[in-house]
Amino acid sequence: MHTVSIARRALAATAMLLMTLLAAAAPPAVRFFDESTWAHLTRQLHRPAAVVFTTTDCAYCPAVVDGLARWSRNAPGAVIVVVMDPVETPAALLNDPHYRQAQAVYVFDGAPLALRHSVDPGWRGETPFVALLARDGHVRYVRGLPDAAALGEL
Repeated sequence: MHTVSIARRALAATAMLLMTLLAAAAPPAVRFFDESTWAHLTRQLHRPAAVVFTTTDCAYCPAVVDGLARWSRNAPGAVIVVVMDPVETPAALLNDPHYRQAQAVYVFDGAPLALRHSVDPGWRGETPFVALLARDGHVRYVRGLPDAAALGEL
């Protein structure tokens, strides 16, 4: 009887751990990214962080999100994904295994040119476009996967 009780407790503890990991594995909801969002993120986002601007048809973006997710597992950094193209059902983005690795997922809500300009006036919409937010408040923009040196500066 004692062995069964220990086994049940171990099973219950394992189930709790699994539920916690699954709950932490994906952002709770997709948020909207409007013209005020970038200013809010740069003021309020826990740093260091990497914000990946992507589109659903970007061939290179999943590898960038994967690489940054690996970095965030080994460093105290957050990964945020911002999808720039129109999405009919934003919540469906959370079914994508790449986006599920992010701490938050946003979708553009407004004129794309104005939204890109709010992030970086020189950005022409290339993807993947990554904003690295350092602890000291500095923001560095990178096209593609940031190298180890750039991530180390965060």
